[in-house]
Amino acid sequence: MRDNIFSGIKGSGRAIFIFGALLFLLAAVPACAQLTVTATATPLTGPAPLDVDFTSTVTGGVTPYTYLWDFGDGATDTNANPSHTYDTAGTYAVTLTVTDSTAPTPLTVTRNVATIRVLLGVTAEAEPQCGTAPLNVCFSGSAEAGTEPYSYLWNFGDGAPANNTREQNPCHGYMNLGTYTATLTVTDALGNTGQTTVMIYVYNDEIPFTPSIAADVTLGLAPLRVNFFGSVQGPSNFTYTYSWDFGDGGACEDDKTPQHIYAAPGIYTVTLSVQGTDPLGICVTDWQDTATIDIVVAMDPSIYITYPASGAGFTGTPICLQSMPLTSGTVLRVDYFIDGEYVGSSTTGPDYRLCLDSCGANGTFSVTAMVYVNNGSSAESAAVSMSVYNPTLDGTNFVQKNPFRVKFYGTGFKIGAKLYINGVQAPITKVLNSTTVIAKGGPALKALLPKGVPVLVTLENIDGGCTNTVTFQR
Repeated sequence: MRDNIFSGIKGSGRAIFIFGALLFLLAAVPACAQLTVTATATPLTGPAPLDVDFTSTVTGGVTPYTYLWDFGDGATDTNANPSHTYDTAGTYAVTLTVTDSTAPTPLTVTRNVATIRVLLGVTAEAEPQCGTAPLNVCFSGSAEAGTEPYSYLWNFGDGAPANNTREQNPCHGYMNLGTYTATLTVTDALGNTGQTTVMIYVYNDEIPFTPSIAADVTLGLAPLRVNFFGSVQGPSNFTYTYSWDFGDGGACEDDKTPQHIYAAPGIYTVTLSVQGTDPLGICVTDWQDTATIDIVVAMDPSIYITYPASGAGFTGTPICLQSMPLTSGTVLRVDYFIDGEYVGSSTTGPDYRLCLDSCGANGTFSVTAMVYVNNGSSAESAAVSMSVYNPTLDGTNFVQKNPFRVKFYGTGFKIGAKLYINGVQAPITKVLNSTTVIAKGGPALKALLPKGVPVLVTLENIDGGCTNTVTFQR
């Protein structure tokens, strides 16, 4: 019995021992033994010296990992995410080997990361880079980071035939206006290449451009907020910079549409200075021009005559005067004066219009306006001048009885003018000259001019000019 029991115990012991060994073996093997490695390189190509950044991502296996980068040019690195500079032109195969810490046999993975193409370092210069047509430009080229000897190939960018494109330092003439890209390609003894460009700008003797200013308001009471708008008419391939002087000490740079607030009454001259830069940004820097606009910040109250414009000329009737009062109060009325004489008032805004009969008026007149406000204040406008051109009747006449007709005298009569008697057109009007006109029509004319009855006579030219009214009686 004991032997059987012992034997059973031994049997059990073997089973436990074997089971424990299995547990040990299972524990010694990681749950995920596969090692996964990915890597990138940026950039993959460029001129020497070329700086390339490398990155890696590793999953699986047992940390820590060890890294071995082979950059293909004899250099190595053991960092996870290294950077490397390639100083010599050529093509380089980059690999990454990652080893984990699995015991007793580490896992190792090698990846082909990228092929780096390093170009020759090529430089090109031109003298001059810009000028007026025809423009002769001399180029110079050089290369580095390759194996000599180098060969050179130029493309001057204008399509013109040239027999010196394989020279290292050629010259070329540009005949036409425009912007050109000259390209230099260099090849070394091993077939490595590199390329660069240089810009050429050919222009007129003068580069005209015209700046202008607009404003959403040019007249108002303080504080006056003004939005400005700058623009330029000029070459579309130019770069323009804007500088503003608001006339009150304020300024603004590099803004086409600034806003400014004027705090005090006054007349401010705003200046916009525009600097034009050619497409290369390196040639001529003194192409500039200015534009101005006046901003009027008015006293409270103020009034400005908006029609007619000063210096305007008129022929005929009527002439309508208009004005713009500026006040924080309420406008009671606007009075108008011509040569200092009161001619009428208006109480209806916003234009406060007064229309006048100008028939017979001639000469240049001064117009002013006066505004009256409900707070007891008033203001007078600046004077504007206007000229009026009309014919005149001087009141003299000559009556011919057989055949019946009447001559009237004055100034400014024009061929085609018409006489009116009490507002009715005379049967026949004949203009003899600028000072004499005849009314004809026999019985019909007599009917308009009954004996002993005074009538009113006027004349109107075909351009609308009209005379004063005179009285006639036969």
